[in-house]
Amino acid sequence: MNWFKRKKEVLPEPPKPEQMSMPEPIKLPPFSEEIEDPRIDIPPQIQEDPNVVEQEPIEKEEQLPIKKDTLETYHKKEQPFFIQKSRFQEMLAEISDTDISLKEQKSTVDNISEIEKKQENQFEEIRVSLEDIERKLLYVDGVLFGE
Repeated sequence: MNWFKRKKEVLPEPPKPEQMSMPEPIKLPPFSEEIEDPRIDIPPQIQEDPNVVEQEPIEKEEQLPIKKDTLETYHKKEQPFFIQKSRFQEMLAEISDTDISLKEQKSTVDNISEIEKKQENQFEEIRVSLEDIERKLLYVDGVLFGE
């Protein structure tokens, strides 16, 4: 059983160099010996200006070599981390205290948001009643003064 064998593909034979035709050469424009100088002519007044000061080339600052010892201090090697049992218990106690504190703060924030909602509802009721009073006063004003 030949389940995993690839089928052989028969490829056509490439043409021989004698049978291939050469492409036509590319025709270039004739080359002229005269080439214009692209540089700009500087007037003589500018060339001889005494106020022009030549600047010294800027040198690159030397970089300090990096020591391998300093690199090793930055990249700490992974080592087992051990702590004392008493210190671990202290850490657990601090974590539980923090958790309790966070729960208390969350309930306080919930209470404050509930109070704010009640306050907004009361302000809305006051606004509605003031609009009602304003409408009634305008009506009374229109009846009394006949506008």
